[in-house]
Amino acid sequence: MCIVAKPAVIVVDPVSTGLHVAREVLARGFQLIVLHSSDADKPACIANMPADVATHAVAEIHHHGTTLSALPHDHQSVDMDSTLHALKAHVVGGVLAGCETGVTLADHLSDRLGLTTNGASGAVARRNKYAMGECIRNAGLRAVKQCAATSWNSIVDFIEHDLKPVPFQVIVKPVESAGGDDVFLCRSMTEVKDAFDHIQGHVNQLGMTNMATLVQEYLVGTEYVVDTVTRHGVHKVVAMWEYEKGPANDAPFVYFAVRLVEATSPKHKAIMEYTLKVLDALHIRHGPAHAEVMWQPHEQAPCLVEVGARCHGNGGYFVPTVDRCLGYNQVRATVDCYFDPTAFASLPPFPGKLLAHGCEVPLVSYDEGVIETCPGVNAVASLASFQCAYWSVGVGSRLVRTIDVFTKPCSVWLLHASKNVMEADVKRLRKLERNRGLWTVQGEAEHAGLRRLIANVNAPESNRQGAIPAEYAVNLMQPFGGASASAEASARDKQKAEASSLDKAHSGMSAQKKADRGDIFYEKLIIFKTSHNRIKENAESDNKRLSSKDMSQEVDRGQKAKQIQTVT
Repeated sequence: MCIVAKPAVIVVDPVSTGLHVAREVLARGFQLIVLHSSDADKPACIANMPADVATHAVAEIHHHGTTLSALPHDHQSVDMDSTLHALKAHVVGGVLAGCETGVTLADHLSDRLGLTTNGASGAVARRNKYAMGECIRNAGLRAVKQCAATSWNSIVDFIEHDLKPVPFQVIVKPVESAGGDDVFLCRSMTEVKDAFDHIQGHVNQLGMTNMATLVQEYLVGTEYVVDTVTRHGVHKVVAMWEYEKGPANDAPFVYFAVRLVEATSPKHKAIMEYTLKVLDALHIRHGPAHAEVMWQPHEQAPCLVEVGARCHGNGGYFVPTVDRCLGYNQVRATVDCYFDPTAFASLPPFPGKLLAHGCEVPLVSYDEGVIETCPGVNAVASLASFQCAYWSVGVGSRLVRTIDVFTKPCSVWLLHASKNVMEADVKRLRKLERNRGLWTVQGEAEHAGLRRLIANVNAPESNRQGAIPAEYAVNLMQPFGGASASAEASARDKQKAEASSLDKAHSGMSAQKKADRGDIFYEKLIIFKTSHNRIKENAESDNKRLSSKDMSQEVDRGQKAKQIQTVT
């Protein structure tokens, strides 16, 4: 009996959910070829590729051509001669995009190989957000008002003559990126200019240089994600999610939760039907996609934010949750739509009633510093609906404030038969964040005491509360009144000496050391200088007014103290 070996399947940039796609390919008995696109951050891709994928691939190829995918037109060339030469030794049965950076190369390569493909023609509109928006507008669908700019003057012209936002709210972001990377909500032309300067020509989180900046109208409403798979133009919606996003750490769109939706209402059906028309407009006739769509209540209609012509990202952590809630998932359905027509046909056109309720809760860090303890690991795992958690930080790690999906410290996945139980756990996680119950960072205890002290120093006497820490022996709550002149002088000298010492220590610190300490020295300086000023003001023997220079310095210090107080 002759056993015919299955062909090889190429996964372009098997990163994030692409790793799960690569594993599914191997599990089906196909040979795996890993292809790194020229857009991808190659060192990171290689370093982070798990052994179960890297060691089982029959080939690992580095594409050295260019896709020029940031340019909003189709007359581009992709140099694939060396890549095609490297593939000659293999019988290739399909080309799949693993992540966003692999989409354009997958389209061009599958086209050149004569395989199932969405085609090289129109590939730009499946990556470039400006071209994408114009493509669906030309198809007669609701599209966001926008312009793609490489110069400031063109942005000014678009906002002043075309967009004319009232109130002034404008979105500025790269034409190609993902995960909320460098997405700005601007409320003035000055903020638009700052965002443009930050984006244009800089390298984004996908390792790509931003060749153009996208300026769009601000869509108001609730944002949904529609996950799909398609075979020969037949679309299946395999999951629908609802985003909970909002401002945090001066960033406008931080993810707080991503909930799997029971997509059976008329509104949900309208969103899904609109999404399928978007896929047709973008000529997505094969493979996976996920579309971010805003439901605008004032229009009672959906509007596209953007589409990714690949699987839902987020590390692929959604796969076990969706499996439990729906009985299938987008990764498995992706391989089905290319290689198993019977399994694809058995998928329902739209998701039905949920078997359980699932939700991702991206933890939000409001702190910066080196993590000393991580009590949140046990606290999170003890939740009634806890399914799994993916921590990107731990003891000794550098914690940063969360501003997008790339800076979240942990992704917690909840799953339960009861939606109420799951939602109660979401609230518990938010409470742990607010109460600093997830982690402690270096100097956090000292910070808390210092901030309480600053609050007392700046509060009206009638509103002061709490004891002054023992190390700050000078009475800041009341004037020295009954104290002897010698005691007052001694206290004043002590304050001056401490402040001088701290000044020297602070100025001699490296920037990194200051960051690691949370700038505790600077907060101490504010306290010492504020308290020293109070002693001077309240001392009966001191009736001189501060000089204008000292006064301006003191006002500045007071403002900084209030800023710190506001953080609490």
